[in-house]
Amino acid sequence: MTLYEDFLSRLNAENICTLDTVEEIAKIDEPTKRLELKTAVTNVAKKLGMKRDFETIYKAGIREIARRNRGVVGGRKTKFTNQPVQLMCGEWECDDSGVRAAVFNKSNDDYEYQYACTIPIMPVELLSNANTRTERVRIAYAIGGEWRYITVDRLTIASSTRIVELSNNGIEVTSENARLLVRFMADMIAGNDLPRLDAVSHVGWHEDEFVPYTDSVRFDGEHENRSLFDSINVAGSRAKWVECMNSLIDKSKLFRLTMAASFASPLISRVHALPFVWHLWGGTGSGKTVATMCAMSIWGNPRLGAMTRTMNMTQNSMMATAAFLRDLPFAGDELQIIKEKFGSYDKLIMAVTEGVDRGRMSYNKNEPMKTWSCSFLFTGEDPVTHFSSGGGVINRVIEAEASEKLVADGNGTVEFINANHGLVGEEYINALKSLGEDVKEMYSRYYASVLQCLPDTTDKKAQTAALMLTADLIASTYIFDREPMSLNDIIPLLKTADEVSISERAHTHIMDVIAMNANRFYGTDNDEHNNGEIWGKVTSQEVIINKNVLCRLLCESGF
Repeated sequence: MTLYEDFLSRLNAENICTLDTVEEIAKIDEPTKRLELKTAVTNVAKKLGMKRDFETIYKAGIREIARRNRGVVGGRKTKFTNQPVQLMCGEWECDDSGVRAAVFNKSNDDYEYQYACTIPIMPVELLSNANTRTERVRIAYAIGGEWRYITVDRLTIASSTRIVELSNNGIEVTSENARLLVRFMADMIAGNDLPRLDAVSHVGWHEDEFVPYTDSVRFDGEHENRSLFDSINVAGSRAKWVECMNSLIDKSKLFRLTMAASFASPLISRVHALPFVWHLWGGTGSGKTVATMCAMSIWGNPRLGAMTRTMNMTQNSMMATAAFLRDLPFAGDELQIIKEKFGSYDKLIMAVTEGVDRGRMSYNKNEPMKTWSCSFLFTGEDPVTHFSSGGGVINRVIEAEASEKLVADGNGTVEFINANHGLVGEEYINALKSLGEDVKEMYSRYYASVLQCLPDTTDKKAQTAALMLTADLIASTYIFDREPMSLNDIIPLLKTADEVSISERAHTHIMDVIAMNANRFYGTDNDEHNNGEIWGKVTSQEVIINKNVLCRLLCESGF
């Protein structure tokens, strides 16, 4: 009892039965030591003939301390090592041994410490999701001295049956301490003015901020797209990356256009344009995939399965990925993988460039509509459009044949960008922010110039060209320090209104078919040699064709 001799020596008939004495005993955290001191004080009271009085005041004092501590906001503060913030914790004692509270035990009329969690843990932020209109909590917890973070629904930490799910993340919670941890979380949120931040389940623009290049908006897609989100990272040397890309741009116009298509993606929603497809096609070994990976290295890790996706995926998966990327480009390699599934690419092109997923309903409510405003960078062995594609499809695509090698050293370039990537994405976005409304003016000037240079093209084609030209101008000025590309670099890839028109293309095709089957028409030199169908009649001024035959030929050709 040497530890408490000074305290015991000061006890007398006047002060032993007071609340101050009870509080002195209650300060002892360790239950065994606290009981030891209480027993010693009880023996002193017995010698003074006041044992019963002391036991009565002790019971009343303990109840008063328990009542006073519960719900107290001030007083104690968290004392975790390297804690991200310091919070007021009221009745809770928070240190490196965990989180505990003194709980009054009616069976022995005394305190006993019970742990809400045996590791440091605390809520640090409240996130209001702009997409789902729900609130979530960002929790910090330490394992082995290393702080980690997880974002969960408010419902998860409000229910003792659901909070045990946090054990999957290494948090020490079981059905035994679940109720206490729920109470601790509620007390910490109620007793502290935690930061309340906007959150989104996608990357890209949120008002004037761009996720993940901002601290004022949090990403809130922990489960669905965490691996893709983590791919938007930074590695290597900016100077070396810029030098490498500049050398590749110098050697290939198509490479530069691929980079421009990637840079154009964050512009689309800012100028109220439509999503578009940039498609590189050609034989194997032309460097299509490497060029696309270089374009994605602007934003993060470009390897296949990370920022560059393989096309071995369903249309629903593709739409979900596009909705997550929102304003960052979607890169899909080897489009022919899904050709058998879709027959033609028309349906896919229309779906991705609409920018809106189809509506869905789950259980008893409509799911939030998924939208996106990104460019799509595809590669493949064949053109993505054909002579019978609808005008809407051709309008939304700019495609180019990689007839010459885009990247000379493909393996070396891939190895380089795997080690050097994500170095200029934030810089480019900051340039867009600093330009403000000037971006719209730059886009409008290019749009007007394209229509003036090629007046018989369509508005949508001019939009896409203007987006890529504007993006290249900004990137050339703020990142590459070079002259921007000219209209002549992209004009040859734009189709005219007649080429886009499905009526014109159908007419041209049918005229070719008629020429190839002249012997099926009366009035030609070869009509007497026809042993099959007669399709119609040819005169000096016109061709008359059976309507059923015409419809059949158009259908067989995909019109």
